[in-house]
Amino acid sequence: DVGISLDGDADRVIFSDASGTTVSGDRILALCALALKEEGKLSGNSMVCTVMSNLGLHEAMRKASIGVVTTAVSDRHVIEALRKGGYSFGGENSGHLIFSDYASTGDGILSALQVLRFMRKKGATLADLAAGMREYPQALVNLKVKSRIPLVQLNALQEEICKADAAFGQQRVKRHQQIKVEPPEPHCHLPPPLRCSRVR
Repeated sequence: DVGISLDGDADRVIFSDASGTTVSGDRILALCALALKEEGKLSGNSMVCTVMSNLGLHEAMRKASIGVVTTAVSDRHVIEALRKGGYSFGGENSGHLIFSDYASTGDGILSALQVLRFMRKKGATLADLAAGMREYPQALVNLKVKSRIPLVQLNALQEEICKADAAFGQQRVKRHQQIKVEPPEPHCHLPPPLRCSRVR
């Protein structure tokens, strides 16, 4: 048994397993990438995700010798990276899955059919397939801001971010609006407030 939930315009899909437990979008990304690689349909032996994806996704892909291309948040950045690199699969934890061999953008129905196909082909439950990835603790906090000032201009904030990254054992690097191929270590990510009066 499997539950399939689509958003209003059906470009995103969220799955639930037989017990009613919601399966995260990152777990779906992982199981799809693994299945596509097994079928020889994972172009460039790489998948595309955003900086919001769980570190467990990177770990699962590294163990399977699958490359990960990381983009800024938004399915349009994922699609851009897919086209630029000639990759066949990518998406976001939010449920956007792009199978570029079949569609040029996210399609929830197509994605659901692909996941069901993987389940049938392997004779496995969704929970079994989703178990191929371990999720790490992750927190998402939205903070309202008075104005959309570039965050790099806020010296006190940059110092605090550096301290947080140092606590995670790495040096601060610019991550937003940049494609990274190496799997990231635990980090503090703070994208700029471009479209709304908040930082995430």
